[in-house]
Amino acid sequence: MSCFLALFSKQSAIVLPVALVCWDLVHGGCPRLRTRAAWGALAPFVLLTVGYLILRLLLFSNAVREDLLGMGLVEQFLRRQPTYLVAALTGLERPVAGWDTLSVVLGLARLGGAFVVACVRRAVLPKGTWWRLLYLGPFWWLATVGPLAVVGYFTAHHLYLTSAGLALCCALLAWVPWDRGSRVARGSVAGGGLLLLLGSYALLRTTSGEWEAAGDFSSVIARDVREQLNAAPAGTLVVLGAPPTGSDPALRTWLWGFSSPFALLPPFSAVDFTQRAGVITRSEVHCCASQCADHVRSAVSTWRAAPGGLPVIVLGWDAGTQRLLKLTNQDTPGLRQQVEALLDAATAGDLSGGVDAVLMRLGENQARFRLD
Repeated sequence: MSCFLALFSKQSAIVLPVALVCWDLVHGGCPRLRTRAAWGALAPFVLLTVGYLILRLLLFSNAVREDLLGMGLVEQFLRRQPTYLVAALTGLERPVAGWDTLSVVLGLARLGGAFVVACVRRAVLPKGTWWRLLYLGPFWWLATVGPLAVVGYFTAHHLYLTSAGLALCCALLAWVPWDRGSRVARGSVAGGGLLLLLGSYALLRTTSGEWEAAGDFSSVIARDVREQLNAAPAGTLVVLGAPPTGSDPALRTWLWGFSSPFALLPPFSAVDFTQRAGVITRSEVHCCASQCADHVRSAVSTWRAAPGGLPVIVLGWDAGTQRLLKLTNQDTPGLRQQVEALLDAATAGDLSGGVDAVLMRLGENQARFRLD
């Protein structure tokens, strides 16, 4: 059951069968895998993983996003390793500067020093502990972070399995001095564990508070959007400036990122608001960034071609007070022409910049409107 839930939680769980085989090699050696019972115990995990990959292939025409894999994604993945490490250790999604020559040299020097120290102390560790640490540390990191090479975005949720290995690694390191029975050693382990728990609790409270605040803000946005769309004439074009994330880049609490158009459709709203008005957003708010430009062009073309000169409304929210900010073509000179000019954008990047320029007009009257 845990394997099933892991697979449908994050795709990186496809490495579990291989990880289990490697654990048997570390724990019991090759003879352990020579029995039929050992392979039979692994069979359910293999079957679940194969079934999951087949389901993905049928639903999305790819098993592991292999169609997206390229040198660009691989380079992005390698540059993101420091960010992964910070997120795994702290839970914060704070972007870390990519690798440079000095960082690589210093990193290799530190790894070399750690390896020397480990070799010196290897004799002090109980039998088998060294290999378990290598498995739960470096190997587990490579196995669970490796599948992220085909993912073009980052969130700390990708590191669920990775954090499990790190937690077990810490527990194993703590058990070595605890098992020796020294009062000083056990006191140090207990004190370190208490500090770790208190630090985690404090960080969790801060993070939970940010998510609760984001949820409240998202409810305000949803309420305001429903009210404005219900009051607007049918066919109105709405440029929606909902923020994709919260204000703290280290926590990356999600607001309306990737939510459009689903936030305007049942069951997330009582009615299908996309049938009442054309709603365009930034690509960060649209569910599928690669399709956002086509959606914007289609919505603007439909609105402009409609008879009677339908209105255009721009909606946003003050970043401090969460107050609704609103512009219409009736009270904002040049707004209609600026929106119509979106159709002249030559590239998706130009179109995205045009939408941003429209939204930034919300901040012209000293309002604290932000795009990110």
